[in-house]
Amino acid sequence: MPGSRIGSASVERVREAADITAVISRFVPLQRSGRSMRGLCPFHREKTPSFYVSPDRQSYHCFGCGAGGDVFSFLMNFLGLTFPEAVEELAQECGVDISHDSAPDAGESVRKVLAEAQAFFRTSLGSPEGRAARAYVAGRALSQKTIEEIGIGWAPPGGILTRHLTGLGYSSSTLEEAGLVVRGDDSRNSYDRFRNRITFPIADRRGRVASFGARAMGEDIPKYLNGPDSPVYRKGELLYGFQWARNAARDADSVVLVEGYFDHARLFESGFAFCVATCGTALTPSQARQLAAMAGSVLVCYDADPAGVKASLRAVEILLAERCYPSVMVLDPGTDPDDFVRKSGAAAFLTKMEGALDPVQFALHSAGGWGAVSARGRSVAAVGRLVRLASLSPDPLARDAMLKRIGEMTGFSASSLAESVATHAFPAQKTDSGARPTAGDLTILRALVGGRNGLDRSLLGAVEDGDLSSAGAVSLLAEIREQAAEGFSSPVPGRMKDGPARLCAEILAEAQPLGDGEAERLVELLRRKRLVRARAELMSRLQGAGEEERTEILRQLNARPPQVDSEEEPGGG
Repeated sequence: MPGSRIGSASVERVREAADITAVISRFVPLQRSGRSMRGLCPFHREKTPSFYVSPDRQSYHCFGCGAGGDVFSFLMNFLGLTFPEAVEELAQECGVDISHDSAPDAGESVRKVLAEAQAFFRTSLGSPEGRAARAYVAGRALSQKTIEEIGIGWAPPGGILTRHLTGLGYSSSTLEEAGLVVRGDDSRNSYDRFRNRITFPIADRRGRVASFGARAMGEDIPKYLNGPDSPVYRKGELLYGFQWARNAARDADSVVLVEGYFDHARLFESGFAFCVATCGTALTPSQARQLAAMAGSVLVCYDADPAGVKASLRAVEILLAERCYPSVMVLDPGTDPDDFVRKSGAAAFLTKMEGALDPVQFALHSAGGWGAVSARGRSVAAVGRLVRLASLSPDPLARDAMLKRIGEMTGFSASSLAESVATHAFPAQKTDSGARPTAGDLTILRALVGGRNGLDRSLLGAVEDGDLSSAGAVSLLAEIREQAAEGFSSPVPGRMKDGPARLCAEILAEAQPLGDGEAERLVELLRRKRLVRARAELMSRLQGAGEEERTEILRQLNARPPQVDSEEEPGGG
């Protein structure tokens, strides 16, 4: 999802204002270990902490899986944000104004046409032609205040939206890029994606329209239709209603996850602003991490039918795997959150929240209860599934709590459960990052980024690609040069490709400022290495050279300085 190109000055201000330890500790429990902070890595399963955060260098690095970077990288990898989104997120939290320093947004035209479409849908709902749509919404018993706050609209049938937007000067390609129109089978004609449907604007984390969800008013299939991925929208990475729930969830320390747009609207109207919904997909790991970051208590509230129970169990699995310990609300059979609140009221919903089941309780409840499972002779298999559920969590405290609950509800011993869960553990898988940079490469790169004031620009000007032996080191040098040219005082791994970003994070974790005169000695050593390489190349050319070329090569060899007879590796003795 491309975003605005944010200038180096703004990135530097945000990085200086953001405390990486405070940001990461919102998601990962950290303990002091010397000058660093240490915890269990959020990017792979491990029992012994190998994830380190350096307050001094404002970086993190996992020695188990190789993940690492700066505060921007962490938010990008953990929450699924783009680099501009991560900078904007932190800027908002830290009160840093970056609006005047942002270059044009690559998705600006798409956002503009989506905003125009939203205005059109809202106007259409109130038009004479929207009488049936208004009647449908009125039948859902939502107040006008809620309809306006949420931005509910109506997409008329036919190609009215396309004609309206092209009349405003938007091209058909922009409409298609925004997901508002669909190209026909003949690839020449297109038609409106949303036709005679109630529309719900889906906003990004900053409240800007990024796409739409739409519900059929009759028996049209599908009942819900959602916009496709676009330059400003990835459906698996946004939570519908986030812009309203963010502060409310923090204040209540609770967030409720529902499936449907009308479920969300009902809870929103009833005072449960800390409610979000998935955007027409099953819950994704990215969305799960965002939920865990919003509040200490995450409650899943899906439809109380077989499909909803199955989806709830899957959501619990994903949340557990992302270090979240959720609860599940059990509504009256056959109801959804919208139905339940309309019939029973907000107070009854609050009671359901207070009585929500933990993962083990809900898993057994969905199977009919322990008594029913035992009566069917399925007790061992059922406990095995419960243990597998507990093993999904990388958090040892959550696993322990679940195993204790399993023992309480089934009578199985703690020792047998602990032995069983151990069989589900698996080792961390390191990412294959290609050939390992040589010790000399690492010495050069550490010296580059370990200056007392960040990047050592004089050394950067002296280092050439040929001074490095591995492709990974050369790639990182190119990234560092590019960022230096843009004005960055130190590398920003979040703006790099994955391979160079990982290597940069590792180097930042180990970099130390050079002592007096060490930079000059390194530059001299690199100069001597180049002369050695030049001599070796001349000697190689000497064989088979013609008489004139041979004379010139011998002249160059005789002119070489005497101190380049041997090659010394940077960082060596």
